[in-house]
Amino acid sequence: AAADAAACLGAGAQWWTWSHRALAAGLVLALPAVAAGAVELAVRRIPRAAVGSVAVHISCMLAAFVCFLVSYGLRGAQAPPAQAAPPSALAFSAAGVAAVLLGGWFGGTLVYRFAIGSRTV
Repeated sequence: AAADAAACLGAGAQWWTWSHRALAAGLVLALPAVAAGAVELAVRRIPRAAVGSVAVHISCMLAAFVCFLVSYGLRGAQAPPAQAAPPSALAFSAAGVAAVLLGGWFGGTLVYRFAIGSRTV
């Protein structure tokens, strides 16, 4: 999204290439993060008070992944991209950023308030 913003502000066409590559890398790297979260969810007993935060966190992160995947698809498979990203792709990226920020907030709540993901001895 930062590379998209730089390209939109006229920083140069190379930023569309960076944005395309960052989206591809982010989508690939999201998969191990999802796997780690799924393992954590399966292994750890979730306190009743945290269930709502877990649901919002998972929903937001899934929505973000879908938004970024759609944004990537709307840009086309051509790498590096021959032209600027369409406005719809930029809108999906912006929605993905919003979902990541909200999901990250709830993820922080899970870690710092409920100690989920931390090792207690």
